[in-house]
Amino acid sequence: MKNQRDTIGRVFYHIKDYNPKKILHVGGHIGEEGNIYKSIGAEFLFVEPVPEYAEKIRKRGFNVLEVAIGERGEREFNVRGAFSSFLKRKKSELDYQRKWLAKTGEKQYKIKVKVIPLSDIQEGFDTLVVDTEGTVLDVLKSGNLIFKTIIAEIRQKGPAYEGEVDNKEIENYLIEHNYIKDKQYDNNIVFIKRTDTPLFKNKTVETLLGQAVL
Repeated sequence: MKNQRDTIGRVFYHIKDYNPKKILHVGGHIGEEGNIYKSIGAEFLFVEPVPEYAEKIRKRGFNVLEVAIGERGEREFNVRGAFSSFLKRKKSELDYQRKWLAKTGEKQYKIKVKVIPLSDIQEGFDTLVVDTEGTVLDVLKSGNLIFKTIIAEIRQKGPAYEGEVDNKEIENYLIEHNYIKDKQYDNNIVFIKRTDTPLFKNKTVETLLGQAVL
């Protein structure tokens, strides 16, 4: 098993450089980054649709919304540890996935998950983290991009999932929405907003946290 520093992306050890006040982390898995967010004094919320992973985040003492982000509705979701996604893994990537799951002991199965758009919960957050295994652009397109900083996992070797868009398409979408590429840490790229945009208090999250989606 890898140690914690190996399993948490390098970018999160530099996130304090961007002075985040309130972080929305979409694709939380089991909330490994929470202690880093806490150590820099940031407020944060994980979004994770898989019940067993969401429960692990709660056991760490962190808030989590048990939903997926994208086009509103209900969809089938492939649960497979760190490779959980709406999309199928490419055949060329399956061997690596099998080895990883054998090492972690995590199981593979399918579930139906609730999907809501980013716009439902984004207000009040100045930093967005998207780690959704092949559906980063779907997440971005479902919201209004008013975040000061966006950290997106964009695999530099190219798409690992069937139906995943090309990396450049994600980068170009963010550039079109007034972001510039700041730094890259392995597969995580930091984009920063060119101009300040007003942020708003998020009452939707407060409501959802009191509902059964937790």
